[in-house]
Amino acid sequence: MHRLTDRENFKSPWTDELLAELAEMLAAGRTIPEIAKEMGRSQEAVRGKAWKHGLLTERKRRGSSDDKIESRVKP
Repeated sequence: MHRLTDRENFKSPWTDELLAELAEMLAAGRTIPEIAKEMGRSQEAVRGKAWKHGLLTERKRRGSSDDKIESRVKP
């Protein structure tokens, strides 16, 4: 069982560069689980940060059959 503190970047600050990388991955159609794994963060952290910065157009419930979330990139 993985604990939140096992994540590579647990409690690491989100830099402008990481936010730009997150936006690019979402725009490319990557899923939240894929992004979280690549960034070494929890799915909740990635989803929350994307939502807070307006990168998601809708929020899906956890456990849905399709974990892909529509995204948009700010101009």
